[in-house]
Amino acid sequence: MQRLISSRDVAARLGVSQATVARAVTRGLLRPALITPGGHRRFNSADVEVYAASLQDEPEGARLITTGEAARLLGVSQPTLNRAVRR
Repeated sequence: MQRLISSRDVAARLGVSQATVARAVTRGLLRPALITPGGHRRFNSADVEVYAASLQDEPEGARLITTGEAARLLGVSQPTLNRAVRR
């Protein structure tokens, strides 16, 4: 039987915030095994360990992001970012 853990426990295991866990889910990097009727995500602990191992394989700062992700991080629209890049 799989052991399910909360997003808070996932965040603690990975050393990140719960918002970072939510972003990993949104990006499809981490998939909840169950979503409760109240909307709380539960994760298979084995899946979390696999994800944690994949993070250790990635050199710090080496991940490329899309223009859409960059725009969200900067708080601007994607067309605004595209115009700034073209200048």
